[in-house]
Amino acid sequence: MKVLKSNTDIQDKYIIKPDVTLPQAIKASGRLMIPIPGGFCCCMADELLYMKAESNYTEIYFTNGTKKLLSKTLRTLEDILPSHKFFRVHKSYVVNASHISEVMMNMESNVVKLSNGITLPISREKKHLFY
Repeated sequence: MKVLKSNTDIQDKYIIKPDVTLPQAIKASGRLMIPIPGGFCCCMADELLYMKAESNYTEIYFTNGTKKLLSKTLRTLEDILPSHKFFRVHKSYVVNASHISEVMMNMESNVVKLSNGITLPISREKKHLFY
């Protein structure tokens, strides 16, 4: 038994284990890595309220009231975000579905109301997402 145990300990020392990168570890923990100037912002998906496009820039609004301006397009960020949680409701807005409190559609306007009280427009082309 002692021989088997010592043999196993020796084998464990020499087994090459695959390296796990920091981005892989962060992603495995369920957090998102959002590229910001000079690095990455690591946060949970539920901490994001919505994103607003401003030409080739994007403003990210967080649940704690802060916002970050990124030099990335909304399309680039949309590819990073989990598609089952974030929806593009307008050419300029991507919203976190878990923070939608109301959807109001009538003849005059189509808007989505978020948990913090902000209302964002829904484009005519995106109305089908809500049926």
